[in-house]
Amino acid sequence: MRSEKGGIPMEAGKQYHIALGPGDVGRYVLLPGDPGRTELIAKFFDEAKEVAFNREYRTFTGYITGYDGKKIKISTTSTGIGCPSTAICVEELIKIGADTFISWFFTEGGRYRSYCNIYSINKRGGNFTTICPFILPCCS
Repeated sequence: MRSEKGGIPMEAGKQYHIALGPGDVGRYVLLPGDPGRTELIAKFFDEAKEVAFNREYRTFTGYITGYDGKKIKISTTSTGIGCPSTAICVEELIKIGADTFISWFFTEGGRYRSYCNIYSINKRGGNFTTICPFILPCCS
């Protein structure tokens, strides 16, 4: 079953903003802000493919090899600018099975800063304080 979204056909079961459904992403998702960075990050994945690009939300999914030699499904989805679009992105990703997120920060004119904020999502709903409790540390 298809529905219309601004004149664009949407597949049943797809999330409204990110245009993704169950199985489209891995459990682990890297979250850059800029849609252009998702393609750069995906180059580090095996078998990477773009699975959706809607509004500011661009997603690639592929695989990495774990320490035990097993393939791990992993994705990267851009969040756009600011907390509201990030909240929409993360909440919709949770609905389709993702549960571990890594924020990917670029600062100072686009140069990568030597840290990323790693957090796992608490599925109680809500916004930033649920997404990233203040007790979680930042990694350098």
